[in-house]
Amino acid sequence: MKTIKSLKILFLSLIIILLLAIISVYLLFKIYNINFAQKETVFNIGLDFDFVSIEDINKYYENNIGKIDVIKYDLDINLNLDNESISAAAIIDFIPLSSSNNFISLDFSSDFENISVTHNEKELIFKKLDDQLNIKLPSNHKDTVQLKITYQGKPDNKGLGSFYITEEKGSKRLLTLNEPIFASSWFPCNDFPDDKSLLRIAITNDSNYTSLSNGVLKEVLLNDDKKTYVWETYYPISTYLVAIYSAEYKHIKDSLILSDDKVLPVDYFLLNEDTEKSIYDLQVSKDALLFFNEKFGEYPFLKEKYGIAEFDWQMGAIENQTIVGIGSKLVSGNRFFSDVIVHEAAHHWWGNAVGLKSWKDIWLNEGFSSYSEALYWENKSGRNSLISTLFSKKNDFNDTRLYDPEGIMFSSTIYNKGAWVLHMLRFEIGEDNFDLLLKEYFNVYKYSNASTDDLKNLAEKISGKNLTKFFDQWIYNGVGFIYADYSLVKEKNKSYLKLNQIQDGYDIYNFSLEVNLVGADKKESVKYYITSKDTIIQLQTDFQINEVEIDPNNWLLANFIYED
Repeated sequence: MKTIKSLKILFLSLIIILLLAIISVYLLFKIYNINFAQKETVFNIGLDFDFVSIEDINKYYENNIGKIDVIKYDLDINLNLDNESISAAAIIDFIPLSSSNNFISLDFSSDFENISVTHNEKELIFKKLDDQLNIKLPSNHKDTVQLKITYQGKPDNKGLGSFYITEEKGSKRLLTLNEPIFASSWFPCNDFPDDKSLLRIAITNDSNYTSLSNGVLKEVLLNDDKKTYVWETYYPISTYLVAIYSAEYKHIKDSLILSDDKVLPVDYFLLNEDTEKSIYDLQVSKDALLFFNEKFGEYPFLKEKYGIAEFDWQMGAIENQTIVGIGSKLVSGNRFFSDVIVHEAAHHWWGNAVGLKSWKDIWLNEGFSSYSEALYWENKSGRNSLISTLFSKKNDFNDTRLYDPEGIMFSSTIYNKGAWVLHMLRFEIGEDNFDLLLKEYFNVYKYSNASTDDLKNLAEKISGKNLTKFFDQWIYNGVGFIYADYSLVKEKNKSYLKLNQIQDGYDIYNFSLEVNLVGADKKESVKYYITSKDTIIQLQTDFQINEVEIDPNNWLLANFIYED
């Protein structure tokens, strides 16, 4: 009996310890407000728990004074993964934009050695100062300038893994994750999201490695025990989306028919030995791409590919242009993480094709891609799937604004609140106008960059509505979401809806409110526009109202509480 009692105590103790561990992890994520794509990274990739804030980025940009417009990067990167170093050359074609156009500044953050800067094979004067490479140009340079910069050394591994090397069974693996401002840790660049350019990149590693990047594979060169993969883009790319993956990959070729005469190459590069399970999970992307192709407009990188590379970011994912990175623990053959696969596919419209004018607009990338998840499930399984997807995002964000968010840049706010705000915008301007907005926003700004103001202006043009209040309270200034209590009041054969906003942090939201007026055998849907903290509305019907249903179709980012 004592043994049984001891076992019971031990079992209960283990249960309590497990529950405490789960609660602790949950509180960690809530306190630091980390998005899912980053959560597992904290524990698995071994990086410092130091996420970039908008304030950090603004200071970073203030230091960059020699402005340029890059036309093309031509990179040659020789990898030495054993000592985690590179020997590299970067040829950069650009147009100087600064009023002092004999001086330019490139972002270049690692402590490289043997740096050389030449123009027409002549050495130029330069100074490496902190994260900047300041270069004096010849006084007689042309409007378009070409510089060649050679360097070698060990790139810093910054952010979430800007140059991250792992080892599995004696085989080294490399991934680069540049977002938001860490491309400069391994090549000199103008590290701004709005400066898109063409790219050629040649990656050299040991011959047993496959080296991947953006665009199309132009050639593979063999030299003794080395192999060079040469990739090139036909479409412009932002520096934060430039990628290198180098590992012993298994390449699976696939394709997707977008129309009678348009076939998109789809490539999977796998680390998982069970390729059937991996492909089963990853092929969700094909279904998503096909839907987005119809919903938003033609896949914007049709002449290149849609590639997915499995990598050692464990539970994370990254939308690198035409070569998405998917953490190895996301591919198990169970499709548990299909939302992540769909999200990264959506980024090829939102973030990759339609880029950002500023990191202050980061919610445009993540909010649009997160809402695209919901649209995908709505198309696949109906409106209930749309709502369940949105409800999973409803309470998981901090009370902060979307534009120029405070605190951690990649918090769940820009993802989850961003998705909800687009859902509310759909209600505000109407289904047809919203569908047109998605298509026009993509068509107008693809291969370019957009801001929150650009979205607002286009939405107003399409809908004919003034959306200043909507954008101010939900994007620019507003925090949190609507909390309100309501009641149905009957006095002298008249019925009234009383609604009181009780949220903290933002006194009054103005919003369109759908209400169902319910009688014994009849129901009528009406719409009101709420403009005050405390609202009383006389309800007009030709039947006796027994109850009211507030926001019955779940259009609002709100919690409504019925008060007797």
